[in-house]
Order: sequence, then structure tokens, then C-alpha cells
Amino acid sequence: QSLQYNVSTETDVTVPRTTLLAPVSGTANSTNFFVNATVLDTFTVARVQYRYENGTTNSSWIAMTQEGSGTNWSATFDITQSGDGNYTIRINASDEFNNSNTTIIASGIVVDTVNPVAVLNLPLQNQTRDNSITNFTVNITDTNVNNVSVYIDGVLNETNSSRVSGTYLFAKTLSDGPHNWSILTYDIVGHSNQTTTRNFTVDTVYPTTIINTTTGWKIANFSINVTVLDNGTMATVFYRSENSSANGSWMVLSQSGSVWSAPFNSSGITDGNYTIRINATDTAGNSNTTQTIAVSYDTVTP
Repeated sequence: QSLQYNVSTETDVTVPRTTLLAPVSGTANSTNFFVNATVLDTFTVARVQYRYENGTTNSSWIAMTQEGSGTNWSATFDITQSGDGNYTIRINASDEFNNSNTTIIASGIVVDTVNPVAVLNLPLQNQTRDNSITNFTVNITDTNVNNVSVYIDGVLNETNSSRVSGTYLFAKTLSDGPHNWSILTYDIVGHSNQTTTRNFTVDTVYPTTIINTTTGWKIANFSINVTVLDNGTMATVFYRSENSSANGSWMVLSQSGSVWSAPFNSSGITDGNYTIRINATDTAGNSNTTQTIAVSYDTVTP
């Protein structure tokens, strides 16, 4: 009597069907996040892993855990292991016949744990400017800049969303007077940097100059006396003598309140007719050289 056996052999050459649920391509993270995938196969799914890639290096495969006996597999992405960067997450799903699917990825996964760096350039602290157009410049350093905003006098004035790391310039027309400014910048994961506030002054008005020294004939030992008025702070006041052939050097006047004065320096001065010109400059750089008087210098006794 012979025995008859029926042997059934099943062969599987089909890779598992994988759907990556999280993370979604193009997302940014500042803390640990979940890697979650659904894996389907005709037979048994043996293992599911993920790794992160950045174009130059690939991490080791990291095991994912099956949720019960279902099709969901998950793991926690530890950002302390990867460090900051831009990554591709790749899933490796294998069945019991070692058919593997490694084609499923999520790209552009950003890990960013660092606040943007913002360094104020101009205007400087307590600077006085002689131009109503003020250029606000700041250097922003961050791999993932989202936006940069300038605040003027405590109010949001403009936001630049070009999302570049580098120098930002905001040109604004301001009225004369005191002002302040600061910068607030965000990266794409929400980290921010609020700079300190700088104070500055816009002063576009030239000083007002009144020459108190009278015109006419002068002999040795007379004084140059000038009243100077300005919205801001005066820096320097000078005088010089001029005639039809040459201009003298600028000579310093000393301040006492709004009055500036000095003895007339007659060194190198010969008798004759002269124009005395005043040069008054404030700390913003506004200079008034329009005020003059005519004098006749005579040191010879008849």
C-alpha cells in the first residue's frame, strides 16, 4: 500500500506596503517627535525600522515598535542623537521572507534647537543723525530664519519674510527728534530673539548763529563773540578771517551756555579789511557757515 502526501508551498516575493504617517515632509521640530508608519503585507511583517539621512551620512537603522498586533509601527525620534539639521526619514519594512521596502521617505525634516542670533548694526546707541532717512541694519544668523521685524518707537514697523541668514536693511523716513529701535526675529520652529532697544536722535536742522561782535574798525585785542542755538547738542564752533587773497585757519571758540567766544588771533594778520566767518556744527553733523561780519583791522597809530 502506498501513501500519498499533499505538500503546499507558499512563496512571497512582494515587499510590504508602507505608508509613512509622520513626520510629514517639510516639517520643522525643536523637540523629540514621533515616526509613525502603517505596514501591510500578505504574510507576517517581521520588522520595521527607520533611519535619518542628510546627504552626506546615514544613521544606523532604528527599530520601530508594533502597536499590538496591528499595522501601525512607531518610534520616537531623539533629536539629541541627530543634532540640528535638515534630514530625510527613510522607512525599512521587512516581512518574514526578508522582502524589504526602503522606498518610503519623508524629506525636508528640520531639527532646530537654537535661537536666531541678531546683532544690531546701525543706528548706534545714542547716535545723532543729520538725515531724515534712517537705514536700520541688523545681522541675523540662523539656518532656518522665518522672519525679521523692526520696531521703531516701540511699534512694529515692518516685517521681512525673505527667510535668509545675513544682513537685513530697513530704510525709513523719520521726523526730527528722539527715537528708538529694536529687532524681533523668529526661525521656522518658533525660536525667537528680541534684541535690546537702542536710542538715537534725528536732527536735520542747522544751528542758528548770531554774531555778537560788531562790524567796523578793530584794533588789537578784540574778541569774537557768537550766540549759537540748536535743537540738539552743539559739537564745535569755529571762526576764521578771510580776505580777497586768502582764508585763515579755523580757530576754536569756547562755550559758555549758548555763547561761544575767543580772543581774535592776530598771528599772521596784517592791517586791512577782513570778513569774519563762523562755522557752527552740531553733533548730528549739521554745519552753518553762512554767518559773517566785515571788520577793518588797524594796529598802526597815526
